[in-house]
Amino acid sequence: REKEEAEIATTDSTAKTDQRTAMNQKNVEKKRHLKVYYTNANGLYGKLAELRVLAESKELDVICITESHFSDELEEAEIQIPGFNLFKGNRDFKLERTKKSKEISDKGGSAIYVRDNLSIIDNSHDKGIDSTSLVIQTDIGNILIGCFYRSMSLNDTQNAEFLEYFSSKVNSESEKLLLGDFNCPNVSWVSGNVSGPTDSSNRSTIFQQNLLEIIHDAGMDWLITDEITRRRKYGDKIQESTID
Repeated sequence: REKEEAEIATTDSTAKTDQRTAMNQKNVEKKRHLKVYYTNANGLYGKLAELRVLAESKELDVICITESHFSDELEEAEIQIPGFNLFKGNRDFKLERTKKSKEISDKGGSAIYVRDNLSIIDNSHDKGIDSTSLVIQTDIGNILIGCFYRSMSLNDTQNAEFLEYFSSKVNSESEKLLLGDFNCPNVSWVSGNVSGPTDSSNRSTIFQQNLLEIIHDAGMDWLITDEITRRRKYGDKIQESTID
């Protein structure tokens, strides 16, 4: 009987060791192969339940959200996803062309959720105009994750601040993955050009030209294979638009 109990104990111990080994291998795999999800939520609070299910069913490692519409008044527990750490880039400025121009708009903003088994480099999390970024340590090196949202209602100063922040991430020494909604309706992401004259005085055209120049000068490219990036259904009609 003692021999049988010893064999059972040994079997249980071996099973637990195999389980821990499998878990460790899974963690190592996640550090080498990050599964990243991005979307423009247009207000995430009411969609968090769906995102929590998606995070687990797809075994996501990093979730990037633009137009999170989070405010500093929200409790952290209200917007958390189990098993993830949250890094926010809430809007902290006003838009001049809004009806409540004297107040900070509670829209815009960005957020990055990162699996809590991934290591974030200390002090790497920062924020810019409606944007945020951080650096994740992996077994194959550090990778900067940037999440950017640019409202078309930004004034010239805010657009300049956005480009400065974006440029600092594009030109960082880390490997990088930059995602977001840049509201660039005149950019052809297939050809990499901006429609319109190169000497245009249009503010929107100038911004888009400057954005592409930053990307081109850094030798970067974009992972977009289709000009159509937004589809909305109204009744039986589907509206499509280019990147905007």
